[in-house]
Amino acid sequence: MLYSEIAKQIPVQILSTKHCIPPKDFHVDVQQILGKSIFRYINPMLPRRIYKQMQHNNSRCLVIDHPYMGWMGVVLKWFTGIQLIIRSHNIESIRFRSIGKWWWGVMWHYEKWVHRHADMNWFITEEDQQWAIQHYKLTSQKCTTISFGTHLNNMPSEDVRLNARKTIERIHHLTSDTRICLFAGALNYAPNYHAVEHIIRNIYPVLSTSGKPFHILICGRGLPAQIVETILSLGENITYTGFVEDIETYFLGADVFLNPITEGGGIKTKLIEALGYGLTAVSTKSGALGVTSTITGEKLHIVEDDQWTSFSNSVLNAKDSINMPVEFYKSFNWSNIAMKAVDTLRNHTNA
Repeated sequence: MLYSEIAKQIPVQILSTKHCIPPKDFHVDVQQILGKSIFRYINPMLPRRIYKQMQHNNSRCLVIDHPYMGWMGVVLKWFTGIQLIIRSHNIESIRFRSIGKWWWGVMWHYEKWVHRHADMNWFITEEDQQWAIQHYKLTSQKCTTISFGTHLNNMPSEDVRLNARKTIERIHHLTSDTRICLFAGALNYAPNYHAVEHIIRNIYPVLSTSGKPFHILICGRGLPAQIVETILSLGENITYTGFVEDIETYFLGADVFLNPITEGGGIKTKLIEALGYGLTAVSTKSGALGVTSTITGEKLHIVEDDQWTSFSNSVLNAKDSINMPVEFYKSFNWSNIAMKAVDTLRNHTNA
């Protein structure tokens, strides 16, 4: 979404892998030149291929998502004089350390090297930006925060949300007084399926003893089989839906979004999506990085990590009738984020 919004203001071409198929309504030129093998990350021929594509489009600015191919951008900068931007979705080395990757230290030095050689660095949260400035010794003039966003620019109407709720009630056979709790994400990603483990081991038992009607919906593909079996054994107040084609209905119709993330880094994209749809959210402190209560008001309840009783009580007591502050949409609407990115390109590069 970021690049499609940027393309409304300046020319953009995306270079992707061969298995990356853009949606039909995507209006940005996508060239599938990177290959699909894991060896693309070390392919010595790729820098030349990328530069030929840049010459064809008369482009002097290269934005690389994540640091993995950053060495190619640095090489092109050295030998051709292009301007290089690294867009960081996480501090990858710290994310790898949090999920137990033994080689996170190697990534730390490589990531630092890439960011220090870039002309500009885009970080997804202010916390990541300040961390990188301090630990990677970057200059603040070469760093800015370009967040993840939502396509919405205001809260959906009450009628739209009510209709979505009725759809969920019909699909899952729920009563109108049931508190619908939603968790969604790519469940083959360790921080997400660990979050599901927190839900079934630490949150579900507290909700079950509350005496209040509730139902937890866990949406997403890739949940390990043993966790699916555990969910099935818990009873009728929790459902693993698998992949949901129309996840928007769930964001619109649920009462509370659960975000019990304690690992990884960067901004949690599903949290931004949920808040954008007007869904009240309860999150751990780690899960809410990049999102502050100053712009979400009472729509976001932040609980210290691993305080599961407090987390569960917030789920039971969070009110869903509160409107999302307009400041949230000003900060996280994709169009506004793209304008900031374009300003950065114009002020710090020759784009």
